[in-house]
Amino acid sequence: MMRHVLTALLYTVLTVAAAAAEPTFTAKPTARKAGDTVTIAFAVSTPTDVEVAVVDANGAVVRHLAAGALGEGDKIAPPQPLKPGLSQELAWDGKDDLGKPVDGAAKVRVRLGTQAKFGKVLFAEPGLGWSPRAARVGPDGLLYVLSEHAQTKSTFLLQAYSRDGKYVKTIMPYPADLPADRLKGLPRVKLADGRWLPAIGMSAFRDLYPESTGLRPQSMPITSKGRILLVNPTRTHNSGQRLAQHVLIVDTDGGTPTESYLGPITNAERRVAGLCWLAVSPDEKLIYSAGQQKESGYGEDLSTPVQHVVYRFGWDDKDAPKPFIGELYKAGADETHFNQPRGLDTDAEGRLYVCDYGNNRVAIFDREGKWAGKIAIDAPDQVAVDRKTGAVYVLTYKIPAGVNP
Repeated sequence: MMRHVLTALLYTVLTVAAAAAEPTFTAKPTARKAGDTVTIAFAVSTPTDVEVAVVDANGAVVRHLAAGALGEGDKIAPPQPLKPGLSQELAWDGKDDLGKPVDGAAKVRVRLGTQAKFGKVLFAEPGLGWSPRAARVGPDGLLYVLSEHAQTKSTFLLQAYSRDGKYVKTIMPYPADLPADRLKGLPRVKLADGRWLPAIGMSAFRDLYPESTGLRPQSMPITSKGRILLVNPTRTHNSGQRLAQHVLIVDTDGGTPTESYLGPITNAERRVAGLCWLAVSPDEKLIYSAGQQKESGYGEDLSTPVQHVVYRFGWDDKDAPKPFIGELYKAGADETHFNQPRGLDTDAEGRLYVCDYGNNRVAIFDREGKWAGKIAIDAPDQVAVDRKTGAVYVLTYKIPAGVNP
């Protein structure tokens, strides 16, 4: 829970008392306007975390100014624009996250003592041989977890759990009693007596799904209609042909809601490796992908260059997509280039948020792919946008030196 909340009007400061044991303001927040700049200053009593944001009349965040842990001296260096120490002063240019002026009864909000409370550890049974690779809450409120076998690194499960971690159902492999018309997108064999049996594509891994051996960590979006989007790794066919990376589509019961389990191709090149992250537009007509690298080995450059682009494509597209934003294999820091784009998401207005890892920013684009603004943050890896409130959540991750993302 939020332990202490103080809202500072641009010209008036409102205070809320805090309990004695909790962090308090030794210098209450002030907001002084000079020209187009508002200077926000405050000081806290003890090391704690802090969030500074601008909210509109409805309480929705329109500008994420700063967030991080404050400490004594240089012991803890919070992310910019916060500075080491318990006293802070930062400037706001009067604009929202998209660089547009904020009009109306905007407020500067300073919060202290926000923290996560431990609930419970899920899936930690002794001897459990499965490692989670993705987790997403579906429209039915269930938690869908994609797991990879820790030893084979190839066999996988997709299962659903209740909020408290109780098993509900298995989605992949699909249930034996699922009607035939729900499995039209998967290879199966019909016996002489009329029964159907699944066709195993990779016998060594007991794989019932084509081109799905070795699913990697991914975002796994789930649409409002219960379509689950996965991404397969690329691999070489027995013929020597390199198979393309596809979006894989199943529903929350394990069926295939489209004619083929293999959906659209995720990128412009077949020879890719590494991670791929997906997002869906708010109207669920378009899919975005990012994060691919050129494949290493097989006589190619072992540096595995990153593609540095974001793709956009439709559910029924058959051809490999062209880059939607960015320039293939060319990094940059301007408003049309990326440097190692990773996780991405969309908001209620259709804007696209991209974790531009190498540029220490979450880059924001409108529906047409035009630059709309940025959120400065060190090493953003994954992003999620609450379409009801507009809140933006960012997971940061420092990649060790010498390791490809």
